[in-house]
Amino acid sequence: MADKVIQITRRIEVSLVFAITVLVSSCATQQHREPEITPEEYEVINDFFERAHRPLYHQTVNSDLSPTFSDYDSIALRKRYPERTRDHVLENLLRPETLQEIQDKSDQGEELYFQGQYLRHIQVTGKKRNALTISRPIVLDSIAIIRQMGDNNNPVFILKKESDGHWGLRYTFFEKTETD
Repeated sequence: MADKVIQITRRIEVSLVFAITVLVSSCATQQHREPEITPEEYEVINDFFERAHRPLYHQTVNSDLSPTFSDYDSIALRKRYPERTRDHVLENLLRPETLQEIQDKSDQGEELYFQGQYLRHIQVTGKKRNALTISRPIVLDSIAIIRQMGDNNNPVFILKKESDGHWGLRYTFFEKTETD
């Protein structure tokens, strides 16, 4: 009887050691990975800034979208390019549920460093002076939003994925600033 108790005790010990090992191994493989710019986000950046004459600041900036981007009417009033766009085209592109998704993704923005090997024809610099400073692109299916930060204005670019797979500029508008 004592031998059976010892065998049962050892089996329990082995089972506990095995369970703890599996648990520790599982936790180790699910460590928090640093967020990175996705390949699709690099695609948007490459397509949009490919012909930029200024270098790109070496990291994205974390800056939430202003409340201006929360409803269609605010965006339509600030639209600058193209000047003669039919409003219903923009309204179909930026439906209320899409605007909400954009706001949600904007709230999750982080400051991330660009990996030079993923950028085509775009210089990266560690100096903000004379460089383009952007937030992390927000990509939703065939729509992308890129915000550029500046001293005087903050343009928001709305891009759409073309049938050839490249991202093309559809609209530019300027966020409301404190002086507006």
